[in-house]
Amino acid sequence: MDKELNNLFWKLFFPLKEKIKKFWKWIIVGLILVALAVPLFFNEPLNNPLGQQFQKREREDLLSWNITNAVEVAPNKIEAWITGGESRFLNTQDKWESIDASLTLTAEGWCQDKAPFKACLPLTSQGIGKFIANTRFDLPSKTRINEPSLTQEITALGVANVIGQKLRGDLGWGTVDYVIYPNAYPVLNADLIYYIHQGDTTRLRELVRFNSTTTTDTILQFKLKIAGAEIFRKVNGQETKWTKQPNLITKERIRFKTTGKRGLSFTTPKIWYFDQTKTNPMISQEIDAELQALPNDEYIFTKTIPALFFASAILPVWTDIDRNAYPAPDTGGTTVDGYSLRTTTNETWANIIAGAGNGQSDTTGSLYAAYINSGTSADTWNLVVRNHLTFDTSFIGADDTVDSANLYIVGSDKVDNMSTLPDTNLYPGNPANVTTIANADYNNTGNLPLSTAITYANWSSTATNTFAFNSDGLARIAKSGQSTCVTSGITCLVTKNANFDVASTTPTNWSSNVVSRLFGNSADAAGTNNDPRLQISYTEVAVAAPTEIDEGCWSCVLWNYLIHKVYARNL
Repeated sequence: MDKELNNLFWKLFFPLKEKIKKFWKWIIVGLILVALAVPLFFNEPLNNPLGQQFQKREREDLLSWNITNAVEVAPNKIEAWITGGESRFLNTQDKWESIDASLTLTAEGWCQDKAPFKACLPLTSQGIGKFIANTRFDLPSKTRINEPSLTQEITALGVANVIGQKLRGDLGWGTVDYVIYPNAYPVLNADLIYYIHQGDTTRLRELVRFNSTTTTDTILQFKLKIAGAEIFRKVNGQETKWTKQPNLITKERIRFKTTGKRGLSFTTPKIWYFDQTKTNPMISQEIDAELQALPNDEYIFTKTIPALFFASAILPVWTDIDRNAYPAPDTGGTTVDGYSLRTTTNETWANIIAGAGNGQSDTTGSLYAAYINSGTSADTWNLVVRNHLTFDTSFIGADDTVDSANLYIVGSDKVDNMSTLPDTNLYPGNPANVTTIANADYNNTGNLPLSTAITYANWSSTATNTFAFNSDGLARIAKSGQSTCVTSGITCLVTKNANFDVASTTPTNWSSNVVSRLFGNSADAAGTNNDPRLQISYTEVAVAAPTEIDEGCWSCVLWNYLIHKVYARNL
């Protein structure tokens, strides 16, 4: 019996075996399809991590020198915060880190290394300070730098040997850490001060503060040492290499540059004092700087301080040597904020708002949201100020959609001695150069409102004032490769008085020689916490997946992984 059953089994199985051998591939495919189809009918759930609900996340890939924060709040929906000045630097881990200008006592002196450069300030006034240009990102060209660092040493000459003291206070642009060498110039009754200035660009500043007047011109000298750099300056508007003979004498920027991208630059030397009763409290005058070449890559940097400046000055009087890590012909930055103005005597309102600008500043720590000064004859005017702001918004893709935007200005003051209740609003700007402000920029502004005017009553002199962009304002934001002003990818704005300046309406309640104004903090104020900030919400162009796959069943996990993991950036 067993033998018969065994013969019957092989008689039946043998032809089936031959068919399996012939069609085994199709049988396997069929089994897989059945396995995939069964859970589709029963809609079997699975704890699938690919199907989790979206959670907002930091977008470190969007951070840059001027982007303090970037968050993806929904799939492809980005909220970015942009400052007008330099707020981050590229660290050695290739991450954009927040700049920290605070000073720490080390064996090298008072040092900081959380900026586009490292600086060590001397322990005594006769010691050697060091500025190490080691930035890994060139701001003017917005490209990476992979070159050896460049070090400049600086030593104050003609000073007594005074121990430095680290203090924290306001040197005219807000509260900062600084090192002071009290009365380092005893004959002049002047202090030597070093500090890190974080404004439109981050800079090392050496200040001399005169606490007494002088009746004779004063010579201040510093010894510099820097190897491996060529020196450039502007002559008749053209960049010219200095051959080290004769001595270089200039009021322009001085650039120390390697054959690559590395370098540093000195800003235009000035002398100044502060008068809080003036339109611009910083009353300044450009002065000549002289550079003399010595052997062994050393130089003597000389400034002559004119005694005549002290005649009408309010003490203390200041002068500086000011440098950043960018060997650019202009400021070294890519954006600016500052004001242009027209100042005159007893001019009609129509003429003062339509006339040519004849004053400007882009170094003050104040932002002029509105400023009107009356004349001394009835219904005449002496001054109108307009404030320019530029922001690098080129990180927004050309095909991305800007959904909303707000400009935030931290207020610092408001005065209405005229009882005219000036307001302020946001308008298109078009400066000739997005890194500097010129007199002529007074007329390089539009009158199309980009937001809703903020009234005098609603302007806060201590908290944040918000301009919410309307549709015209959103269209003004420059995306990558797009030009809405002179330079592509730069958004150019201006704050002006709306109810009188833009409206071409003579201010009411005229009275003689009084001021009505709205003030805020500019990008050149110390730090970035109170800088003007542009918040932009936009939608990135999504990379579309080729098909929609149900993520609720285990049979689809493989397809989800192969397709969505590759194409859907938010899974």
